[in-house]
Amino acid sequence: MTVSTPQLQQKVLGPRCPEWKLVINGWSFQLLPYDLQRRVEELMVIAQNRNTRYGTDPAGYRGDAFSRTLGPDLRKHVKNRAPVNFFLHVYYLDPKTAHLVRDLGDASVVNGMGDIVLPDDPRYWIVETIWPENFLSPIKSGGKHSLWLFGDEWKDWCTMNVHGLVP
Repeated sequence: MTVSTPQLQQKVLGPRCPEWKLVINGWSFQLLPYDLQRRVEELMVIAQNRNTRYGTDPAGYRGDAFSRTLGPDLRKHVKNRAPVNFFLHVYYLDPKTAHLVRDLGDASVVNGMGDIVLPDDPRYWIVETIWPENFLSPIKSGGKHSLWLFGDEWKDWCTMNVHGLVP
């Protein structure tokens, strides 16, 4: 399988963070305002079509994922996370092959909020998060609800947010 991911620079520039953190946000579709529910539905159709077209090939990755597009708005305007508790599994993948480099373990999420401190500089890797079966988004691909963060998405931030959606 050929993996098409954003280019990883040889030399990663930017901050040397005292701590790299992944913040997990779980949202409830039913608790979202009507206009956001409609936008989520549109994004899920796009994601499902993308998944059907590309299957499990990461070339199907696009920046129109729920987490990337609506996540910032939800954190700013909605505030209340879903009343769910779960574990989110986190991995480092090789950006050239998408093969597993390191299993980072589980992050505990309580009442829709959690985080995990990441070892090393995550900008050198693809950070893969695996969400529970009952989530609507991320859309299921390759048999699991998976979301990838690419190294260049971290830019100069020491903290990144990922977002999932339950019914």
